[in-house]
Amino acid sequence: EVSDARKDVDAAEAERDELAEELRAAHTDLAALGQRVAELQSKTEEVVEVAVGEEKARWAGADEELAALRRRLAEAREGSAALEEELRRSQAALEEARHRMGQYERRYGLEDAVRELDTLRDALTSTQEELDDVSRKLEDGQS
Repeated sequence: EVSDARKDVDAAEAERDELAEELRAAHTDLAALGQRVAELQSKTEEVVEVAVGEEKARWAGADEELAALRRRLAEAREGSAALEEELRRSQAALEEARHRMGQYERRYGLEDAVRELDTLRDALTSTQEELDDVSRKLEDGQS
């Protein structure tokens, strides 16, 4: 019986030593895993930091583009106001020409009225060319 008990004790001690070795190996593996987790966490933080920086740069670029578009819109509005004023003046000149044509026709007859009409047509053509120049300048400014 003592011999059997001794064998049981020896077997238990061997099993204990085996389990202790497995526990040491598990602790070593756990330490290695902890180190790997720390490395991955550090890399993740670096990647996130880079991504956040890129996103901030992209948003800054979008803000600059938006500001440029707002400036162009303001310029276009100013140009539009100038075109409207030029159109108003052209319409007023045309109305004046019609009025004067009617006066000449009544006063001098049709031949003088035709000469005056040619003069007024030349003035209107000149005004239209000026209006076209302003329009082209505005379009070039918006491009």
